[in-house]
Amino acid sequence: MSYNGRGSRRSPAQTPGPTTSAILQPQTRWNASSRSPSNLYSSSQSAPPHAIGSHDARAPAVNPHDELLCFPESTYPAYPPALQPLSLDSWRPGYGNPELSPLTISLSPASNGDHLDFVNEMPPEILAEIFVHTLPLRVDDAKPNRWYEPFVISHVCRYWRDVAINLPTLWQRLSLAGCPSMHDHRPLELARLFADRSRGMGMLFEYSDDEASILLWHDPEELVPNGLPITPANQRCYCVLDFIISHIAQIRVLELTVVHASCHRLASLPQGAAPVLREISVQFLEGGEETQALSRLYATSPQLAHFSRRSYMEICSIPLPIDVPWQRLVSAHIGDSPVPHTKFLEIMTVGQSLAQLEIVLCSDAHTPFRPLQTPITQNNLRTLIVYDDEPLDAVLQSLRLPSLREVRLRPKTSDPPVWPCNDARILQQFVQATSGGLHVLELSDAISLSEGDLIALLQLPQAASLTTLQVCGPLIQDAFFTLLDPTCGPPLAPDLTKLIISRCAITDGIIADMLASRQQHHHPLRSVHIVYHPLCQGRHSKDISGFQLLKEQYGMRIWWA
Repeated sequence: MSYNGRGSRRSPAQTPGPTTSAILQPQTRWNASSRSPSNLYSSSQSAPPHAIGSHDARAPAVNPHDELLCFPESTYPAYPPALQPLSLDSWRPGYGNPELSPLTISLSPASNGDHLDFVNEMPPEILAEIFVHTLPLRVDDAKPNRWYEPFVISHVCRYWRDVAINLPTLWQRLSLAGCPSMHDHRPLELARLFADRSRGMGMLFEYSDDEASILLWHDPEELVPNGLPITPANQRCYCVLDFIISHIAQIRVLELTVVHASCHRLASLPQGAAPVLREISVQFLEGGEETQALSRLYATSPQLAHFSRRSYMEICSIPLPIDVPWQRLVSAHIGDSPVPHTKFLEIMTVGQSLAQLEIVLCSDAHTPFRPLQTPITQNNLRTLIVYDDEPLDAVLQSLRLPSLREVRLRPKTSDPPVWPCNDARILQQFVQATSGGLHVLELSDAISLSEGDLIALLQLPQAASLTTLQVCGPLIQDAFFTLLDPTCGPPLAPDLTKLIISRCAITDGIIADMLASRQQHHHPLRSVHIVYHPLCQGRHSKDISGFQLLKEQYGMRIWWA
């Protein structure tokens, strides 16, 4: 037996249509930073017609595009049939972090004895929040088809439909692909429906030229030396790209995977054509100077705060980006063109608003870069991810980043001769210049560091707040793990939650003992990845049995090799 939402009961035989558990098969993602329900609606309508009060079952006007979905309006029940108590998981396969444990939310009885056990008894504001969190996390998963969550939700019943159609946030994300040829067009009717229902509140578009589909089935190395087959500009169909261009004034986020012809098409836009564009991400399918044509779009977007650019294939040589509005950017990722050390410091000088930066560096072409006499201070940068094969001594000496919380230093190629520094003391001084303490430290292939250098780094006050430590390079022995063990005194990095260490040549059992001690002393370490030195692999039976026990007793996530 189940409630019908109006105080009476009905038998399951009287409940036609799919159950809620079938409709909400994609698990819903909640997070604590959700916006207020009132902000989910357009300014002209603060809540859907079913706002607080009785549940009026009248249906909204039918949009002519909906006939494409073959769901006649008259077939919708007033409310979701055969509703079950609702539980929602925080993790969706393929989208979230697989290390997150599922968070289940169940509706419980209220203090006055009333029950909110069914979705149709929820206020529309709460239902709207649930609908928004069914959306995929990635824009490129927002394909406009009948299986996309907004369409499924809006065809369950008239109540759900009314909430969904009056919820612009639900219709803002679209992923579109270019037409295969001038005679084979992608349908745009559903895309137009999305644009209509977003009501001008800002769109999130992902667009890929048709050539990108080839890379779904071929490794880029298979295309060397001939490269990716590109359709000539005069034989291309631009109807999908032109649809995006026609809505450029409404686009807040734009993700592009494009060839030269599309770059030039977008470059034809007048200056300032994207007044609300906040984020642009570009992957180039072709290299060369013609990629610079796109700079006209991002250089004249007054609200741009997030910029990402990289090559889809490493064989494409792409010049440094020009006209990047560094002074306005909050985050940037330059992954296609190595930036000389001198240019990098110029970026840091101008980009005083940058909070996140991921960048590939290289040495200056003609003269070796020397540290600046007066270091550059940038007070907002919190995340710095650097790829390089040259020692970073001069670069680190030239920077002061007091707000830094996350540092990841990664070589571009495996086993560089010296990385990350010639002198480990310079890295220590760089960390000492931070004022609030690091949360994340990653040193990949740090072969120029010793175990003693690593210990000295972790003994700094700025390293006491670390929650994630990932180190590969130095030979790690018993001394390091002993200093992590709280039974041997105040441990290094007491707030660690994640530890990844490679090249461990240690006494059998010392790692398991350290982990057990941390659990017994209520330290938060839960995720551990250990790689033993090749000469020591297969000789750690005590550690392995201890790992198994820790996984069973404390639910730790431990990997070893």
